[in-house]
Amino acid sequence: MAKRNAAPHKCWLPEANKPKADFPLTHLPYGAFDYEGQQHLCVAIGTHLLDLHACAASGLLPPTLVEACQAPVLNPLLALGHRSWTLLRETLTALLHADEKPDRRQAAEAALHSIAGATLLKPIHIPNFTDFYASVLIKNNENVKTVQVILGHGKPSITLDKYTGRWPTGEDTTADVMESVMAEPQLALVPGPSAPGVPSGPATRNREPA
Repeated sequence: MAKRNAAPHKCWLPEANKPKADFPLTHLPYGAFDYEGQQHLCVAIGTHLLDLHACAASGLLPPTLVEACQAPVLNPLLALGHRSWTLLRETLTALLHADEKPDRRQAAEAALHSIAGATLLKPIHIPNFTDFYASVLIKNNENVKTVQVILGHGKPSITLDKYTGRWPTGEDTTADVMESVMAEPQLALVPGPSAPGVPSGPATRNREPA
């Protein structure tokens, strides 16, 4: 890697170097935005979005990351694993650094869009989110009526028909209670010292004199 002459975290975008910048070179959050009717992935830098789809098309990213960065959501990138995430982070940091080569910097500038004028979109696709949400509610002991209202079902019977198997049965509840009790540390019941004038050991009954 070429030796850097500028400060370690200095970007060629002036607004990214301000002390109170929301998105400096050390903080490049991923996102997605609308570009001419298509969803593109991006990272925020300064007051701009860097279009990852455009960067991939311009040859600014490693070949192993091109397909994932041209996807409309982050799921393919997340599936690549930690090494690919690190490689992309290092590539973007170098691309936006003040010491980047002029030709690469120029290509990156063409991929910038103002955050103020952008329409942000959901960057991750979560399949079956409604079912997951319902499971969380049921696990936390919400009743049928509450789950029905939150999910927008027309009547409770719809909720029951779809999720009846996810509510704990009486046997499940009993088992959870017993498991909780058995997991608690038990106190050993041992005789303690007697108060003055009170005999220790088993209780004795005073007999009346004959």
